[in-house]
Amino acid sequence: MLRICVAGGTGQVGTEVVRQALERGLEVVAFSRHPPAPGSARYHNGAIYWAADVATGSGVADALSGADVVVDCLEGRSRKAIKGFADGGDRLLRAAKTEGVKKAVLLSIINCDQVRLGYQRSKAEKEQRYARADVETVVVRTTQFHSLLAEVFSVGSRVRLIPVFKGARFQTMSPSEAAAALLEEALDAPGRSLIVCVRLAVLRSCR
Repeated sequence: MLRICVAGGTGQVGTEVVRQALERGLEVVAFSRHPPAPGSARYHNGAIYWAADVATGSGVADALSGADVVVDCLEGRSRKAIKGFADGGDRLLRAAKTEGVKKAVLLSIINCDQVRLGYQRSKAEKEQRYARADVETVVVRTTQFHSLLAEVFSVGSRVRLIPVFKGARFQTMSPSEAAAALLEEALDAPGRSLIVCVRLAVLRSCR
């Protein structure tokens, strides 16, 4: 049975990857700094949860042990996390190589390499680390999720304002769509050509 390790398996996309992988009958390991308690909304029966942190490397090798594929759904939003985001990717990839993981799939953002904001720059830098990895890698770029706009309008409602984005257009997607794309790439055989879709762009780097 194929064994998938989901890095950041308790986030909004990682949780969906875990759920969909279990529905496919796969063996699933998920890790995060704070694993969910049984019965919580982010806990899925059948998955194995580990406490691990790519910022320090603690527990990462143990979580990856025996995995065939790792799906990286990790996020870094604080200033400290953004600064070390790409380095965390390096630690994950080195551990994957050591543990014999055959493929690493990364969740990223469309046009992150064309935006100067720190969050997007950290994504672009992490993509570069994946492109240089010693294992096969796939980068799945998605548009922003519905939750981003919901959060923006929620903040505006607190001060009785409706945000207006002049000259901007959004084509958001659900985390479940992103999870399905990540899982498809995780299960796909190596060597497929570059794929570009309306809201998804997939970049493959084979080693």
